[in-house]
Amino acid sequence: MIIPPISKSEISTIPTWSIDLGQIALGACLALIGVVLTNRANTSRLKLQLEHEKALAAQARRQRGLETLFSQLNSWWLMVHNTTDILVRVDCGETNVQSYFDYMSELQSERVPNFGLIEMKLKILAPSLQERYQDFTKAKDCWDNYLNSVENSLGTASAASPVVIKGMMDEREKLDTLVKELKDEIVKLAVV
Repeated sequence: MIIPPISKSEISTIPTWSIDLGQIALGACLALIGVVLTNRANTSRLKLQLEHEKALAAQARRQRGLETLFSQLNSWWLMVHNTTDILVRVDCGETNVQSYFDYMSELQSERVPNFGLIEMKLKILAPSLQERYQDFTKAKDCWDNYLNSVENSLGTASAASPVVIKGMMDEREKLDTLVKELKDEIVKLAVV
């Protein structure tokens, strides 16, 4: 069946309000489709932006945590050097025992880091450094033992033996290497 063309007289019989209503409905549908597509695109873009901001915030938190770890290790490392230097000066008679104990009581209130907290942060922020940190804690424990031996001899008439002082200095050298390696790895992780 062939549909005959509409003549001008038939067009004039269609009420104009229906044509206007059809155009309005078509325009509204097109506008609604435009709004839906725009909202969908904006939602997608917003999700991507929020995921990106979340990743940046997580990276910034990790970097701050690693910077704190670096700072705590560095403070402790400086304390080890200062403590060892003062002990050697006391042992050589260059300074008195009281100056050492004054220094140590000042240190206890200021810079001794919480190694339990350092270990926890390493487990969370840098699990790849656990083995290196274990090596560090072993050397730290050895140094602490030498430090205790030297401190115990300070109050007695006999000075620390040269073997104990040498052992403490050897452990400090091991600690120097391990702390430097640990700090270098922390820096690498923080920069990434």
